[in-house]
Amino acid sequence: MKRLPMLVQVLIAGLVAGLVVRMLFVVFDEGGIFQMLTIPMQAPPDLVRWLAERLAWDMVFALLFLVPLLRTREHVMRGLVVGWAPALKLLVWDFPAGGLGLAGLALGIGVPFFAIFFSLLWGALAGWLLNRMEFMPPLPDEDEVESTGG
Repeated sequence: MKRLPMLVQVLIAGLVAGLVVRMLFVVFDEGGIFQMLTIPMQAPPDLVRWLAERLAWDMVFALLFLVPLLRTREHVMRGLVVGWAPALKLLVWDFPAGGLGLAGLALGIGVPFFAIFFSLLWGALAGWLLNRMEFMPPLPDEDEVESTGG
């Protein structure tokens, strides 16, 4: 079976991971988890527009999987590194631009924690999906190369 091109793989992984994480965010909101933890975060009323914007950014950030950030065969670990990019965008750009202060601290100390949590979860999930798609398969071990005469 022919594999998808690397660009398509990272875009799909970013999109699917973003969809799962955004659904989890809505579950945290609707299930009262944010309220229980006194975190003033909630999904906006225009959920479709919010979701479309976030998923577009998730695909943009997924392109970072194409950059050789870490020399590791484990894409979940790479995802945890890549996941800092959307976290930093939220903390340094989006929250201050929305009048919520640096890192969203105007809403409380828990906001940056959850922003980082959801971003790293996105990265780890995207990395896991790339592992499942056999994205950039690992190099053979030296023993395998010697046994095949290479």
